[in-house]
Amino acid sequence: MERVLARARRSARRAGAGLLIALSSLPLAAGCSADEGELELDAGASARALQVPSDPLFSLQWHYPAIRLPEAWELTTGTPNVRIAILDTGRGVHPDLNGKWVPGLEYDAVAQDANASNTGWAHANHVAGIAGGSTNNAEGGAGVCWGCQLLNVDVANGDFPDLLNMPRAVRWAVDNGAQVINLSLGENLNVPCSDPRYSALRDALAFAASRNVTVVAAAGNLSRDFATTVPAACPGVISVAAADHNNQLASYSNHGAVTLAAPGGGGVFTTPNGFGAPIGCPEDYLSRFTSDTVGVVSAWTTSNGTPCYRYLSGTSMAAPHVAGVVGLMLSRNPNLTPAQIRQILQSTAQPMPSCGGNCGAGLLDAAAAVAQAAALPVDDAAPVARFTAQCAGLDCWFDGSGSTDDRGIVAYQWMLPGPVVGPSMTPVSHPGQHLRTGAAASFLLPGYGSHLVRLRVTDAAGQSHELTQTVTPQQAPLDPRPGSYINTQRAGNTLDLHQTANGDWVLGWFTFDTSGEPVWYNSAVGPVINSRFQQPLMRYTWANNVATETQVGTIALDFSTSQAVWVSWVLHGVAGGERYQYLRGGDGRSGLWYAPSQPGWGFSVQESFWYFHATVTFYLPDGEPRWMSGWNWAGSNVSLALEYLRGPGLCPSCGGKDATVVHQDWSHPERPSSMNLQISDGASTAGWGSTDISRFIASPTTNWVVPVWTRSPLPIGLLTRP
Repeated sequence: MERVLARARRSARRAGAGLLIALSSLPLAAGCSADEGELELDAGASARALQVPSDPLFSLQWHYPAIRLPEAWELTTGTPNVRIAILDTGRGVHPDLNGKWVPGLEYDAVAQDANASNTGWAHANHVAGIAGGSTNNAEGGAGVCWGCQLLNVDVANGDFPDLLNMPRAVRWAVDNGAQVINLSLGENLNVPCSDPRYSALRDALAFAASRNVTVVAAAGNLSRDFATTVPAACPGVISVAAADHNNQLASYSNHGAVTLAAPGGGGVFTTPNGFGAPIGCPEDYLSRFTSDTVGVVSAWTTSNGTPCYRYLSGTSMAAPHVAGVVGLMLSRNPNLTPAQIRQILQSTAQPMPSCGGNCGAGLLDAAAAVAQAAALPVDDAAPVARFTAQCAGLDCWFDGSGSTDDRGIVAYQWMLPGPVVGPSMTPVSHPGQHLRTGAAASFLLPGYGSHLVRLRVTDAAGQSHELTQTVTPQQAPLDPRPGSYINTQRAGNTLDLHQTANGDWVLGWFTFDTSGEPVWYNSAVGPVINSRFQQPLMRYTWANNVATETQVGTIALDFSTSQAVWVSWVLHGVAGGERYQYLRGGDGRSGLWYAPSQPGWGFSVQESFWYFHATVTFYLPDGEPRWMSGWNWAGSNVSLALEYLRGPGLCPSCGGKDATVVHQDWSHPERPSSMNLQISDGASTAGWGSTDISRFIASPTTNWVVPVWTRSPLPIGLLTRP
């Protein structure tokens, strides 16, 4: 994955090479520094930013140059007052869609409730990433209308959209502010849309048209005439066939009297799930990855919650290209009607002679369509973005009110792409991406060092300008507080930070793997330098009563206060970052305790006044590392009932936020797992520890207990001293 991203970044930089001039950036307030910004120029007389995104996978997105999308971005990248509704399988967690969904507003048309999330087939993520995924955020790929907002509507029964849910979904989207509706779905029952069974759908589509909402639909993947594909063939719908990477009609695409074609990818379509190679994804049966790389590149989330990217082909991918371009058109001219939009799309389409008239007006031309959407006055200069910054530790505030435009700025969009490394100033990806809107914004920067912060401003005519500045927060050295740190947004993820007798530090990280099972890592021992702790990250396995240590990544802690920290990591080649804050511990008997006769496992103890919490690290019979934890009142002889927590979607970089689940087999009332610690007081460096960890297995005929990690009282010693 990292090699792919590196190649993509190099290609993106080559593609963006233009005439560069350096502009002196505005002075920053005390506590930050900013380097010079950069502006790219056209050959024309007026200066504006050349919209070549920083996203590392942009160079793999052949489908955007095919429709002249970068040229369209020079006119507008979209405004957040335009909403594109994605009626599909429901959103999954993905960093390239963070901040893009309308906050607090979504609809499940099947359950008819306000929870439209999905952990199955991630079709909606791929479609949404094309229509309006986050762009210029140094994460993954680009989206067509990256300034637009996305409205999430789930119309799927399981993993497959159901047209029975479509009428209420369309009406809900219209009533909740959608100006564009994308339907990358359909059915073909060999009957036209005029059939009585579709009367409710026709009425809903007519309602959308009456409210000036443009509906875009995929023409279908059956290599046949689309005339009986619903909803693409319904009145008023912009129907989209798929073009391959050679700008020819894709072999699988339906065709005929469609409105136009757009990139959908090549190859041989396999129902029901299409095909395409993964980019940075783990193995996942439900995703049905292949080795093909001729599809459209966009966001994906595996069934275990891992965000990644993939190639995928189908008219489902063609439709959101058109929906996104319609969003760009409406960003320039919000008064366009669906009929006018259709006329512009068709009149500006690029000819496809080899299609024999079966591709409608031809291939989508984003630049021509957006240009024709609203002719700019000759004297209408583009806006100019300016901003200042002020930081207190990692908390920074940005003010873009100094930006100017002769007709007024209607949209501000802030982007934090990540830290800067090396003299090339290449931004490094991290999953804490967020967009902000408004003339002023605040960010928690992901660690000390230099960061690229971008502000894009858009005027009333849809013209945009982007300014990038390098912000370097400063922090006086501080002493972290030892103890347990948690991410309050992601249950069960805990860092135990301990200080050694000589003033160095070490941490234990108690988290989950991609299947949701508890797993632990330890850092190497080292100092905190200028509020930063950075060390290799170790994983342990057990065989023949011996623990084996393997480095699996690195971890860094950047403290903004003595009790608040940004944690960033590279784990198994995947980068991530989250904010943690102090919870408890660091007093009395706190520390890492181990059995000298059996090194490789032990107890992480956190004591606060009367509260005593401990986590035991142990191994399964196959040698895989696991952890369990419990609490009790503090004392010199403490027994703790242990819980085995599972956290589906809570692994580092998975992004899930569901609550952890107690695995009852390990904490069964008839045979609960437990441990006992005998440590005299906070001055002690030696004591006794024991464990009784078993798994209770029940069946219809009998129950039995499987001992997993049972240790009679053993002498234990203190590795760390707060």
